[in-house]
Amino acid sequence: MGLNYKLNRAVGVLQRLTASEAERLDRICAGIQAAETRLSAQSAPLVEKCLLHCQGMCCRNAAFDDIIGLADFVYILRVAPHLEEPMRACLSDEKPFFTADCPFLAQGRGPCIFADDLRPEVCITTFCADTTGFGGEIRAVQRGFASLGRFLVRHRLKTVGSNCLSFWR
Repeated sequence: MGLNYKLNRAVGVLQRLTASEAERLDRICAGIQAAETRLSAQSAPLVEKCLLHCQGMCCRNAAFDDIIGLADFVYILRVAPHLEEPMRACLSDEKPFFTADCPFLAQGRGPCIFADDLRPEVCITTFCADTTGFGGEIRAVQRGFASLGRFLVRHRLKTVGSNCLSFWR
């Protein structure tokens, strides 16, 4: 699909929210952000070690279209809508196939353009070292994104249902 496509879909989802859906989404996103804040605080020594030793290897040589999904973009744009333009700038010359480095590294090298408590799910919950001691925080972030995924499925079903009804009228 491509990251640009997912970003555009996320913008479309956010534009079509009803007031009650927006309120529900805000609660879900606040929960994810709180969980990410706790995880970032707990995992800070491990992340520092990663940056020193691996030099951010996990942000390189990966298929980011498989890592960053619609839910990640919905979360980031709902919490920080001002990031839409910087994300679009990062994706302006998106390669249609495998890219070597994450497109969201500032100046192509890093650091990440996203704050520590505003990261895509896989980026913040995946570590190359022992995560003993903060597994609960990882699971909390994953539960938040699972809730967001269910919200997006219900929203999609409602949208499709409305479109079908208007078609048959």
